[in-house]
Amino acid sequence: MTDALPTGETALWRAVVVQPFQDATYGLHGAGRRRRGRCRAGRDARVNAGMARTWLLRDSADFRRVCALAGLEPDAVRRSAKVAIERSDEHQNGHKTREEDRKNKSSLDQR
Repeated sequence: MTDALPTGETALWRAVVVQPFQDATYGLHGAGRRRRGRCRAGRDARVNAGMARTWLLRDSADFRRVCALAGLEPDAVRRSAKVAIERSDEHQNGHKTREEDRKNKSSLDQR
């Protein structure tokens, strides 16, 4: 990767790399927060996250080509994706634990 500002085409390809990062991480715990459409939004987010994670973590020719067009090193992108996904999973697991604690406390209070 160079220090120069990316061209429009390079910036576009970098956006193609960024989107799966967002889908693989935020999509899991960011979707389904609204009451209406909760099940579908959550299911769609999980499907998108799974596809994004597969694309980011597997060494496919498509992944290497997109990284090359984006001016990025595929191995560095993959390492960054692993870290981002691990952090997202840790955050998601912590969020679930807090929700479960609240539910358990609420049910105990009702007794």
